[in-house]
Amino acid sequence: MGNGKQYISWIDVNDLSEMFRWSIERPNVQGVYNATSPNPVANREFMRELRKAIGRPWSPPIPGFVVKLGAKLVLRTEPTLALTGQRCIPRRFQQQGFEFRHPDLARAFRDVLA
Repeated sequence: MGNGKQYISWIDVNDLSEMFRWSIERPNVQGVYNATSPNPVANREFMRELRKAIGRPWSPPIPGFVVKLGAKLVLRTEPTLALTGQRCIPRRFQQQGFEFRHPDLARAFRDVLA
């Protein structure tokens, strides 16, 4: 979408489930944590890896004005996040020793879609 440079903070569903379990089992886990992979990627890379994982050919990015129009008219939401992105990392999880099983996007897609 847009120029493709905006970052996406993603997470594998198995790592997210493990984060929940891990957090429940540790009484020192309190407050706000970012539940994301430690490796956010640009939208362009995310879409490339997704297409590769599901066997789809290259497709042109959706122009920003189309994203804005669709968000307003169809989804009735703001397009800001899709066009500007977020580059979050799970710093507190990492500092407290959480270990990711799927920190790599391409491998995560392969594992989920296998």
